[in-house]
Amino acid sequence: MRDHFLKLFKYNDWANRRIGEAVSRNGNADSKALAILTHVVVVQRLWLDRIQGVTATYRLWDPLPISEILELSEFSTRDWMQFLSVVAPDGWNRRISYTNSRGVAFVNSLEEVVTQTINHSTHHRAQVSLLIRQAGQQPPALDFISFARNEE
Repeated sequence: MRDHFLKLFKYNDWANRRIGEAVSRNGNADSKALAILTHVVVVQRLWLDRIQGVTATYRLWDPLPISEILELSEFSTRDWMQFLSVVAPDGWNRRISYTNSRGVAFVNSLEEVVTQTINHSTHHRAQVSLLIRQAGQQPPALDFISFARNEE
């Protein structure tokens, strides 16, 4: 399972960089696209902090410049990769207690939280792709299979 999640985080980083570069290159760096991309990378960090028991306050929807978004994504990915690389085979069922942004307490397995982190990013990158398309531009291919074909 570790290798699977490591590969998904490599994909996630690849897709974040591609969509960030597309927003920058196509002149679509409007506040909505930047807010969504900021949200993607901030929430990615938020989930890792929840897993590690770190309490931090994040501004989940305040847009950052694209250069800062890409930098945060890079640092967050590095930290996720370091964390995932040492998870023991039986660690995926570990229960993670956390409080969501609305103050509601939940408990989920590590496997569920890591899966949520990746799926959350994919969901919001699709929103940014739509904004790019609505601006008359072609968004980059972000499908996992496109990543997998080029990774080898």
